[in-house]
Amino acid sequence: MDKKKQIIVKENGKVIRKYPEKAVQTSNQESAATLHESDDDPVQSFERHTNLSKLPMKKKPSRFNIFKPIIIAASSAILIGAVLSVIMFQVLIDVESGLSGQSLTSYQPTSEGAEEEKEETSGNTSLETSSYTKEPLNAYVLQAGVFSEKENAESWSENFTELGIPTLIWQRENQYFLLLGISATKDQAQLIAEETNTGDHDLFVKEWTTSSQEMELTEQEHSWIQQFKEVWESNLSLVSEDNTLSHTSWESILTEDEQDSKALSQLSELMTNIDELSGLDAQHHLLEMMYQYEAIQ
Repeated sequence: MDKKKQIIVKENGKVIRKYPEKAVQTSNQESAATLHESDDDPVQSFERHTNLSKLPMKKKPSRFNIFKPIIIAASSAILIGAVLSVIMFQVLIDVESGLSGQSLTSYQPTSEGAEEEKEETSGNTSLETSSYTKEPLNAYVLQAGVFSEKENAESWSENFTELGIPTLIWQRENQYFLLLGISATKDQAQLIAEETNTGDHDLFVKEWTTSSQEMELTEQEHSWIQQFKEVWESNLSLVSEDNTLSHTSWESILTEDEQDSKALSQLSELMTNIDELSGLDAQHHLLEMMYQYEAIQ
């Protein structure tokens, strides 16, 4: 039987491949025959000689190729950061320039603005308080009694109210003084007491002075109080002479400032409500002013 011969491939004397790798044995006889034939006809072999020196050598990867992506990424980040820094710096310069221009514009006051600022400064100064001594008021009063309890003073004052005589209860320390009229001099006060005495009640002439005390006032309030003292003393002399009191004499110091002042509002109200008064009514009004003057704190 014919047998396909096996092909052997050698390279540089070394067997690298056989075709086919295994021969098919059909029977023991064929195997034997093949062995026999192989001895007579040796297997043809093919050899291939390769010159290794001429083969191209594979290059090892360089370190630059390994770090190339990292270098590119870092360079890109630095470039982007530099561009953003320049842009932000320019924006900040523009903003600062705008603010500086706005500040310069805002500090260019007009004449009206300067006047308003001056008025505000003046107003703030007028609200500052300082310690002042309130000078006392002096007069002679008609005293109808002294009581240790206010209820007794009120009960006794009703006797005079029934006679049409106005009274004022003035508390000092733990005593309540029932007062009627007022005068600038002791002699004039004695005369008023004689005219007022009905024979049922005793009246006494007593020198009366408001307390002098330190108090916190604005400069404007202190100036107004000094003016009030002068006008009050002048009106006290007029009432003592002709027994009349008019609103006209108080107009010189009637302003909105004392009406807005918490310390002076009560006193200002008494001046505003003055009509043409005479006799004990005029004296009673001056006595109430004297009482409110002492109450200023």
